[in-house]
Amino acid sequence: MLEVPCVRLEVREDRNTVHEVRHEEEWPLPQTRWTDLHPRADGRLTDAPATRSDDVGFDMKSGRTGFTWEVPADTEITGPMVLRLFLEVE
Repeated sequence: MLEVPCVRLEVREDRNTVHEVRHEEEWPLPQTRWTDLHPRADGRLTDAPATRSDDVGFDMKSGRTGFTWEVPADTEITGPMVLRLFLEVE
């Protein structure tokens, strides 16, 4: 009997283009490097922890704000993403 790996992984160039299909034995992947990103007042996300001077404001009418993350090199983002948001309204 043929044993099938437990994970089928599609590596995509974009939403519609599959670059590679590979099979993995474990989930999450053993080589996973979890990265915390912290919002900055200038709209960037960085890996350095935020300080009090990095308080982020947002427009109360729209009720939202946005952030960008410049990926430093070719990066494979695989698996679950988790957002944990701590909010204080003054």
